[in-house]
Amino acid sequence: MMTIEQILDDIKSDRVKKVILDCDACCEIDDQYAIAYALSSPKIQVLAAYGSLCTTRKDAANLAESAEMSYQETLRVLNAAHKADVCPAFPGAPARISDQPDFGPVDGPAVQHLIKTALESDEIIYVLSTGPATDVAAALLLEPAIKEKICVIWLGATCLEVKYLYEGNINQDYRAAQVVINSGVPFLLLPACGDPGHGTVTLKLETAKLAEILSHESDTCKFFREYLLPDSEDYVYWDIAAPAVLSIPEAFEFTVMPAPIFSDDKKYVYDSTRHKFIYMAEIRPEMILEDAFKCILTLD
Repeated sequence: MMTIEQILDDIKSDRVKKVILDCDACCEIDDQYAIAYALSSPKIQVLAAYGSLCTTRKDAANLAESAEMSYQETLRVLNAAHKADVCPAFPGAPARISDQPDFGPVDGPAVQHLIKTALESDEIIYVLSTGPATDVAAALLLEPAIKEKICVIWLGATCLEVKYLYEGNINQDYRAAQVVINSGVPFLLLPACGDPGHGTVTLKLETAKLAEILSHESDTCKFFREYLLPDSEDYVYWDIAAPAVLSIPEAFEFTVMPAPIFSDDKKYVYDSTRHKFIYMAEIRPEMILEDAFKCILTLD
């Protein structure tokens, strides 16, 4: 098992990384851009993409249906990018860890694929999770040995200076996030929210500018232009930060420190004896946005 310092050095290297995507793509539209970004970055080899459950999708009859909706939306992006034949997709777990007796594991196609792929891999796999941590937590509960084969890059929670952990991704399955950060798996936290000017909340782009960027006549650009232009003129592309960690690590400042505890009352609690994790301390949004769309434009 690599140390957390070795993993950070690997992230900063030019080595092409093996990646699994775990996205709640039925929630908003930034997951779709993150998927396309990962597929097009020359520093990333996407092994598979998962559609995770989404608690905010009100037209889903249940969480299992929301996972299916995320899976179908993921397939739409893969097909638009002509990558469905090289990147398999799987629906995520149909229920939350938070709703299970004693917060035990759930199962599903994505969970089993993650376990099998990790155990068979001869190198570290980076799991980019941009929704609830359900699928990763379930895999760790069912097969703890995978923590020696993966690094979880999760976009969620808040910056450390924020008092309370009230944020969309962590609230979708709070117990799953607790499982992951307590498991000892190599873990990189991309805080979504924080003080003004901090966190992935800074990844904003005017819709008119995005439409101009997507004016190319590739099938991928046409897909995003026709179906996934936001209504807001100042939309936040939160989730592209996850593939950016591997595509353009120089756009971040990272800190290695003892992993905080996600307390039951949704606060950060600190213990200097805890295992270490990687924390995104600073972000350079302009560099990330430029790299993301430069990569996406290379898709046919």
